[in-house]
Amino acid sequence: MVIGNSLHATDIFNKFKGKDGVFEGKLKQDIRGLMELYEAAQLVTEGEDILDEAAEFSSQIVSNRWKHPYHKSIARFTAKKYIRDFQGINGWGKILKEFAKMDISMAQTVNQQELIQISK
Repeated sequence: MVIGNSLHATDIFNKFKGKDGVFEGKLKQDIRGLMELYEAAQLVTEGEDILDEAAEFSSQIVSNRWKHPYHKSIARFTAKKYIRDFQGINGWGKILKEFAKMDISMAQTVNQQELIQISK
């Protein structure tokens, strides 16, 4: 897809990729941006793999959020994913992240102890 006189979709969408050639995780923070990325990717024409990649990336993230919203999910099972995805908008994000890591660690210890008890 050519945008304007000589600007190609590949040029635009590559700006959202990291050095590893994969769409950057920071895009997960911007739901409006993800929705716009998804909408733009629907204009794919044959041979534009970058738009297929953009559609796959954005639909995976948005679909996962619809299936498992943070405020309705079982925190223990989604905490690791939340820590990975959450960057924190304000300074409190770092503190919250540390508490979540401690909680996961304590839960893992309890789970390991329970497994030892069960296996005896």
